[in-house]
This record gives sequence, structure tokens and C-alpha cells, in this order.
Amino acid sequence: MPAPAASAAPAAASTSAVVRNWSGLTRLALRSHVWQPASTRELADELKRRPPASKVKVIGSGLSFEAICALDDLDGANEPPLMVDLAQFKHAEVGDGWARFGAGVTVDEAIRVLTDHGRMLACSPGVIGIQTLAGAAATGTHGQGLKQASLADTITALTVVHADGAIRQLSRSDDDLHAYITALGMLGIITEITIETQPLRLFHCLKQTVSLDEFRSTWVPLNDKHEFCKAWWYPETDLVHIWTIDEGDDSRAHIDVASVDTTLNPTIDMLSRKMAHQTSDSAKSGRQFETIERFRNTRQASGMHLHDLVCKGIPVPQINCEIAIPLDRFDDSIRALQAWLRVYSADSLHYPFIFRCTGQSKAWLSPASRGPVCYIGFLVYLSDSGSWYPGSMELMRTLQKTLSAVDGVPHLGKHFSIEEWPLSQRLPRWRDFMELRQRVDPHNRFLNEFLGNILKVQEKTHVSTNRKTVQSAGSVLAAKL
Repeated sequence: MPAPAASAAPAAASTSAVVRNWSGLTRLALRSHVWQPASTRELADELKRRPPASKVKVIGSGLSFEAICALDDLDGANEPPLMVDLAQFKHAEVGDGWARFGAGVTVDEAIRVLTDHGRMLACSPGVIGIQTLAGAAATGTHGQGLKQASLADTITALTVVHADGAIRQLSRSDDDLHAYITALGMLGIITEITIETQPLRLFHCLKQTVSLDEFRSTWVPLNDKHEFCKAWWYPETDLVHIWTIDEGDDSRAHIDVASVDTTLNPTIDMLSRKMAHQTSDSAKSGRQFETIERFRNTRQASGMHLHDLVCKGIPVPQINCEIAIPLDRFDDSIRALQAWLRVYSADSLHYPFIFRCTGQSKAWLSPASRGPVCYIGFLVYLSDSGSWYPGSMELMRTLQKTLSAVDGVPHLGKHFSIEEWPLSQRLPRWRDFMELRQRVDPHNRFLNEFLGNILKVQEKTHVSTNRKTVQSAGSVLAAKL
């Protein structure tokens, strides 16, 4: 099958001497370090040739805010580091219930190929379609719906090149497949994935704006009832905009697609004025305004493909954070956010809180690995100069602290404060993942400073927790004696 038509260029496809992420804030590599292998075998041979400890990272679309795929030592102690760009891995093959793609194929490209064959992803896609499939899976990208979990969970097989150049094929018969599907690039370089697919369906989307109290009482039941749900809480007015998405077209859904709901318009006006001031864009010319203006004059939708409803994100430079809360702690999370708002207010937030629920994930590093969750997202946009409004990072940190207190786990592909999260305690297979990582990359070829700091913090947390457990057990024993 011919390669899918090219979509947006990856971060590595610039003419600058320095490769940066999409926001321009994080330096990933020098242009001279970027290399595009033509095949899995060529990549494997190159890794075998290089000194075992020489650093290698892989770049997709460069959408992560944090330095997940950054090369730290740009000079290289013994040999220049290598940034692998899989732009040539664009092959696609569609079969009965499955599809196989090269790791460089983007979500948008995969959806176009599947649509041409009357198929669709077996999950809700995330909001950004220019992500590469491998990058989206590696960072835990997800959509919404309790009957599914994430793109990574639809992977049935993959090809990975380990740090020593060994090529391994994994399938669902391998228990550790679920370590590789979301691994932040720490276990190897994935060059090909096979995913489940479904027959192409049409959907309708019922949109409604309700009070916060109604949202609190109906949100979990709505997710049980409908295939896909998404909500946006505007704390400025305590209005919540809810989408419920189910299979059906105009004739089956009986939805009035002509009527217009203006309930949110005053709230959008308020948010737009605040954003214009804090991003230094009085003309409101930046694309960040599109992300809120599309909620003005709300209309129902029917007879649409799922990706045309939910995969419409605009990748505007931003600090984006998302925390997964156990679904049975949803009401606790709302109370916690209300308490936070009484102290800090929503003055520096540029977007409503976003709510998306998913089912349990099999990925070892997924925030949903413990069970069904409600992801809560929040963000601030950057100005054209790449700066953020004063206090934005502290605001993000306090929000994370608030949601950590209700047993949350951060989306590891977005911004998060490393020191706030006891990942080794909240991800059941964290220790298994770390042991596997040490076996397949003993020289830490795929680690960088950012990833290494995550591991150091979690090791300290693990040791501290064990020490407290031993001390507690000792106290109990002493009392008995």
C-alpha cells in the first residue's frame, strides 16, 4: 500500500540549527544530530556501531512540553549524540480488523488511510492529529469513553529496536508488550505498530450547558450511559459544557442541528478578554482564541465520523497539564478544585477545566493502569515571545498538589512537576517497568536528564516509603514486646 499523504512536518523538519519542541521553549537537539534511517535494520546497525553509552533519542512531532526526547549533552563525551527521526517510516497496511503502520505515520494520516478502507480506530483519538502514532502511544495520548482506554491499548504488535541494536517483535502473547506501548522512549525505538480497527461508523453529538451542581451529579452516570463524553467547566461562571457522543445519524438521533445555543457566549467574551491581556495579544490574532471561540453559538452535530468530532485540537504553544483521578474520587476532585479556586481563583487560567473519562489501561505507565479514571486538564497559553504570564508555573504546581491529594496521577506526556508525584506508589507496575528498563538499557542510552530525574525522585520515594514501613513495623513489634 502506498504511504499516506504527508501532513504537518515534525519538529525536526525545520531549517534552524537547533531543533526545538513545538512551543519553541525546549531545545531537543542540534540539526547536525538528526538522522533519518531508511529501515529498521539500518537503525539497528547504527545502534550496534555506536559506543554503548552514547546517547540516542527519537523525535516525533515534538509536541511534548517537557524534555522527554531531548539530547542533553550536545557535544558528546565520546561521540556526538543521535536524534533519530522516523520520517521515512510511512508505510501502511490495512487488513480485516487490523492495520499496520510505520512509526512515522501521524494520527491524521492513519485516520485517512482507515477511512478510505471503511475502518476507524478502535478507540477515541486524542485531540491533536499531527502526533505520530508511535509518539502518541509512547506518551499515553488518550481520548474519552469508559469502554476504551487509549491509542496504546489498541496496539496488538510492535517492532522495537533495543539499545544494543537487537530487533524484537512483540505481540499480545508477550506480557511485557504493555510495558512498551507507553514507555516515554525509555525501552527502545519503536519502528512499527499494529493496531485494532473497527468498521467505520457515524456519530451524533448532543451538546448542552449546565450548572456545576448538575454536572457533579450527572457526569459519572452520563459516562456509563454514552459511548463518549467530554466536558468543559468554566469556573468564571460555574457553567459546564458537556458533549455526549453516540452512534447515529440525523434520521436516528432526531437532533435539531439548526438551533443555536448562546448560553456560553458571555463566558467566552470574559475569557477572551482575559486571554488577550495575559498573552499580550490585544488584536486577538493568535490561534489560542480559536480554541474558545468555537464554543460560541453552540450547534448540535450529527452524521459525522468520530475523528471529525473529537480530533480537532489546535496545537497552540501552551503549558498543558492533565491529571487522572480515580473515577470513584470524581466528586472529591471537584470539591478539591473548588477549595483551590477560593484561594487562587481562575484569573490566570486561559481555558476551562477539561474532563475526559477512560476505562482501565493495560499500559504499565498509564495513569489509568489502576482502573477507570477521569482526566482533568488545565492550561495557560504562551505569548508570541514564548513567555508565560507571571505566576503561571506556580499556579500549575498548586493545582497538581491539589489533585495529587485526591490520589491523582499525571499524564506523563504533558507538563508535570516531578517532585509532586509518588509514581512508584500509584502505578502498580512501576517497579516491574524499572527492572525491565535496566535489563534492556543497562548503559542508559535512552535516558536523558529529565527522564533520569523522574527515576531518581521515584527511587527516593520508594526508599522513604520502605523506611517508614519498617519503622512502623518496628514500633508495633516494640509495643508487643
